[in-house]
Amino acid sequence: TDWRPCLPQFKAAFGCFVFSPEEEKGVDCVAQFRSMQECFSRHSEYYSSGSKDDAPKE
Repeated sequence: TDWRPCLPQFKAAFGCFVFSPEEEKGVDCVAQFRSMQECFSRHSEYYSSGSKDDAPKE
């Protein structure tokens, strides 16, 4: 199993942002970032914050 299931979406969004010609950097990359976020949500087991603060309290 690939431990980076959203790497293509991340690369597309990051590359779009870095090379965005727009004055407001990244404004033209909304679709790519949305796709990346949707992938992160679908694969939350790989992309959780892992913070101990998020653990349930007893």
